Amino acid sequence: MPEYGREYWDKHQVGRRLTMDQLVEIAKGHLVREDALVMQANKYLFIDTDASTTLQYSYYYHDAASEELVRLAHATTRRYDLFFLCEPDIPYDNTWDRSGEVLREQMHRRIEADLRARRIPFHRLTGDLSERLDRVNKILIMVM
Repeated sequence: MPEYGREYWDKHQVGRRLTMDQLVEIAKGHLVREDALVMQANKYLFIDTDASTTLQYSYYYHDAASEELVRLAHATTRRYDLFFLCEPDIPYDNTWDRSGEVLREQMHRRIEADLRARRIPFHRLTGDLSERLDRVNKILIMVM
């Protein structure tokens, strides 16, 4: 699934920032997109981010989050069958619209800490794209 938050950000960001209300809009829009695309999926639907990721950005940029975003983020615990955590061990593509490699590392730590705090089992993905795909395929064969 394309990353809905990126599309939203491209259209609505001001000064490379979004408001807390806009972050809720992203979380809701992401769910709408997922619900539509799951009907077209061929066995699996892979998503890049979800409301829990958006929640971490809210904490990072605003040191706070709306109750609605917190609720949407906590609902992800029951929404998905598997969680994969992509390690930041591939080259970083530092374009104008990104927040930098330091933030990449910080967000990775935040997301991992959130998964652990909510006791969500996850699978780490490391290496280049082919190594990551091989690992995902092996996990899917084992668990599905």
